[in-house]
Amino acid sequence: MEFGLCGIGWGINYLIQNGFMKGDPNEILADIDEKIIWENLSLVKGDTKGKYQAKLKVRGGSIIPVGKIIQNVNENSFDPLTLVVCPDEDGKAEGSLYWDKGDGWGFQKGDYKQLNFLKQS
Repeated sequence: MEFGLCGIGWGINYLIQNGFMKGDPNEILADIDEKIIWENLSLVKGDTKGKYQAKLKVRGGSIIPVGKIIQNVNENSFDPLTLVVCPDEDGKAEGSLYWDKGDGWGFQKGDYKQLNFLKQS
């Protein structure tokens, strides 16, 4: 599962262990990983140069909303968001942004918003 495909890897292992498919899960995941577009992502200038900085990658077909770093739920930011768009091989991408009040249980009663993004070729 070293290719960043944990959910897919779990599913493939489940199918193999229960006799629904045959094959070596590592070979299958390596093949899938080669077919997925992965782009490097930098959120802060110079963050890719740090020796101990985590490498951030975005999967082709994704849209990720990025904004000012917020430290806690009492902090507000009205700064604009940036959409990081990484199209897939067909030029399409999708993503979503979820937000709620930040505390309490209102989200269980539908007190939240979700904005969906779609890029077509």
